[in-house]
Amino acid sequence: MKTMKKIFLLCLFLSLTYSNTFAQVEGEPTPSTLSNEPQTTYASLLSRLVVNLSKDAYTDKFHPIISKWNPANSTKAQALDVLKNLEFHLKTLHFKPTWKDVQLAWRGKFSKTTEKTDIVLLLKELEANLQLSAFEKTWSEDRKAWLLDVNSYLKK
Repeated sequence: MKTMKKIFLLCLFLSLTYSNTFAQVEGEPTPSTLSNEPQTTYASLLSRLVVNLSKDAYTDKFHPIISKWNPANSTKAQALDVLKNLEFHLKTLHFKPTWKDVQLAWRGKFSKTTEKTDIVLLLKELEANLQLSAFEKTWSEDRKAWLLDVNSYLKK
């Protein structure tokens, strides 16, 4: 079941980052505005974090919420709802002990969030307050790339 979940979410993530490519025909201009690099969005960063969470990290009530969410067509409000529900449904044992001190301030920032970069900042802060036990074993390596993408997104 865990493998199927990862495969499904990986396919979902790959479909988000799919870009059209054009054949190079002699005499036709090359589309210079297209990039082969997948575009990192606030929704893709949230999706990658959720995909890497252990299924034991959150309660069963989070499953219907995440299964209805489509990161490819996500609005800020939808992404915020998923993030809010993720924080609410994460099991307490997977948070660092300092989360209790940070949680109220985090929720206060959450209620004032209007920008996409605010969503990513909240996501980064939430991830920083989770213990490694909340994630799949591969997260320790995947986290490095995720953090690079988060920081690149915030520099835009």
